[in-house]
Parts: sequence; structure tokens; C-alpha cells
Amino acid sequence: MGPILLFIGIIATTGVFYPLAVTGISWLVFPDQANGSLVKKDGQIVGSELIAQEFKDPKYFWARPSASNYNAIPSEARHLSPLDPEFPKNVRDTMSASGLDPHIPLEMAYEQIPRIAKARALKPEQIRDLVDKAEKPYINVLMMNLELDRI
Repeated sequence: MGPILLFIGIIATTGVFYPLAVTGISWLVFPDQANGSLVKKDGQIVGSELIAQEFKDPKYFWARPSASNYNAIPSEARHLSPLDPEFPKNVRDTMSASGLDPHIPLEMAYEQIPRIAKARALKPEQIRDLVDKAEKPYINVLMMNLELDRI
């Protein structure tokens, strides 16, 4: 009977009590992150800071292509060999290991500025200034698109 009780105790501790404790603590200490870092606009959830979403409208920045069609459940990587001729150009700018990376490199953002400026009837410098404020080698596409809507 002793080994069975030990087994049940281990299952209860590692499968129930520990996950509940960690989840509860995370909700108390990091409520925003524990709930998915959801982004709201006018009280409505428009996405997450952590997962890419597809933007097709030319007036927005576009995320990298997603192997899982921007669905987090079947996420997977595209596996190109380093010997593949497509590897150098795709890996640097357009590919994400999970297919869900919400960020794009600044170079990719700068390449999109003429299209966005034309679609919004803005000067490219206005959008470039917005991208330059990122102060990182990458931008979060959703957050930058929300900034674009404020212009």
C-alpha cells in the first residue's frame, strides 16, 4: 500500500498542487503576462504582444510569414538546410523559428515604409521617425501598427 500512496502523492503534488501554485503566484505577481500579454484598443482585445498575427492591409506593417498560418497550436518551424540557396536571405529577415514571432528586424520595417506611406498618404519620414523610436534592432508589429493608427 505504501508505494501506491507514494505514487498518488507524487501525482497530486506534481500534477495538481504545484501547477496550481505556480499559476496562482504568476497571476498575483505578473497578471498581464500570465494572461497572455493581451493588447487592448478601445476596450477590445486586438491581439497579444507575444504572438504574431497576420496583417494584409497595405497601410500596416506585415509580420514574417508563418508556417502555421499564425495559429499557435500547430506552430512549427520551416527547416532549411544551411546549404540551401534560399537559406541566407530567408533566415535573416523573413523567417521565424516558431512562425509566431511578433517582431520583425528594423531592416524589414524600413523596407515596408514606402508601401505604408503611400497607403496612408503620409510622408515616409513620418513613418521612419516612428520606427527609429523603437531603440531596438527589431519592432513588435502589432504595437507599431497601433502606433501607426495614432498618426
